[in-house]
Amino acid sequence: MAVSGDFHGTLVAMLCALAKPFCPPAVQQQGYDTRFIRALRGEDGDSAFVPATSVYSGDDVIVQPQSGGWASAALGDVRGVGVSNVQVQVACAGRAAGGSYSHSAMLVNPLAYALFVDALVHDGPGRLERIDLGAVCGESIAPGLDVNDFLGVEAVSNVIGVLDVLLYGYSNGSEEPQLRDYVHHEESVGL
Repeated sequence: MAVSGDFHGTLVAMLCALAKPFCPPAVQQQGYDTRFIRALRGEDGDSAFVPATSVYSGDDVIVQPQSGGWASAALGDVRGVGVSNVQVQVACAGRAAGGSYSHSAMLVNPLAYALFVDALVHDGPGRLERIDLGAVCGESIAPGLDVNDFLGVEAVSNVIGVLDVLLYGYSNGSEEPQLRDYVHHEESVGL
């Protein structure tokens, strides 16, 4: 199960060239054409190995693009294991759960919650057709949570991002870090 996944890289990584000292190595590795993302895509690593549910927001400002056929969170299914890729603005268009959700706010999205519960109680990925979309899409926060939880998720996410830069700083410029030894796809993807 993935929330706001980044399986194909993000355009935000290109900002590293403009903000060198503020760009963590993990972000530098998330560009569409970086060695890391190419290795991930190698040997169909951007396709599910087990039944998978990926839920994401087209309004995510951290991972882009997140809509249409190029959505970074969309997993392939070349192994035929079963995959559900769901953009909340499409599944709940014009309803509360299909509103503007940030990268971290997807953690409190009611459709994400419903799909994950569905995936846990059924074989395979979470499926929209088994969910009462009329009820779920009418909500703005997952069951058991409230607006304070939503605000807390957003605040913690932003504070951690700022502390990361302030405490560690990044002086290696905009160069993508070398891949670790456990990444074994280098030869197969021409790195």
